Amino acid sequence: MKFDIKYSKISNLYSFISNLSQWNELVCVPQRKREWLKITGKLSIDQKRALKNFCQIFQSSKSNLEPIFLFGETKKIWLNLAKEIGNEKMIEIKKVFKILEDKFNLIWPPENKKLKAITKTFKSEVSRINSNLKIIQKLCGLTDKQLSQKIELRLLLSSNKKEDCQGWYFNEIMVLECSGWPIKKRDYLINNIFLHECFHLFFQKNKKLFFKFKTVVKNNRQLINRVGLKNWPAEVVFQEALISSFLPEGYLAEKFIKINSIKIARQKLTEKKLDKFSRVRFFCALKLYPLAKEYVEQNKTLDISYFKKIIDSLESFVLTKKKRG
Repeated sequence: MKFDIKYSKISNLYSFISNLSQWNELVCVPQRKREWLKITGKLSIDQKRALKNFCQIFQSSKSNLEPIFLFGETKKIWLNLAKEIGNEKMIEIKKVFKILEDKFNLIWPPENKKLKAITKTFKSEVSRINSNLKIIQKLCGLTDKQLSQKIELRLLLSSNKKEDCQGWYFNEIMVLECSGWPIKKRDYLINNIFLHECFHLFFQKNKKLFFKFKTVVKNNRQLINRVGLKNWPAEVVFQEALISSFLPEGYLAEKFIKINSIKIARQKLTEKKLDKFSRVRFFCALKLYPLAKEYVEQNKTLDISYFKKIIDSLESFVLTKKKRG
């Protein structure tokens, strides 16, 4: 499989504005706003007004506008935005970009340089990435014909003071926020976090398997909701628990990049400040480690049996949560 890697300025400018505005608590990272303002200085009155306007338009939109900037064709961003929210509001957002661009340009050159370096590392790892993807392909029960020949990867700037990285995927396009990722830990980024997103993509390509997944979620929605991740749909919670049982928290992480997944998971679960979403992922990775290893080493494909074990793990998490509470 080939990888087309891009890091457009307009998508990165959007990410910068999005995080400064904090318009969505699920995708915006407070750490980035604090860090970037420390580097670029306080917001002016005009900039504050622009960000407030940005928030109002994005939050009031009936559709999610973010994919237009992250996954859409760069040359058609403003045209597609106008189709969604009308020409008048599109012009307002365009003005926001213009007002914040000078501030963004204070951090873009060094971040752009980092993204270029990460791209170079990705390209040097293509053979190994494809070898690892074969294992994920088998788990998802896919033939070579069911896979695309190319995945487009788009890179975005991120915080430098934390090893945080968010990833998204849509059709054959993936997005990784990763410019601040430490050079010495790029192996973890490429052969663990990136492959986690690829796992999502592969998993949804097997229509029969994905139908079984949706059936299991439907039958256990009440239990999954009791996990306590209110802002996340049950389908997302289940799928994250499933894929995290392999990577970046589970057995495949150990196989791909030689880390002690069990030791790390146990250590993380003792941290009081660990967010609930991460706690669920580490909990399931630890609980399902032996089974995940069995499926990988015996070349098994994911099935209803594995899905039921995910439900069992989530049920155990709910019971553990009650004891902690």
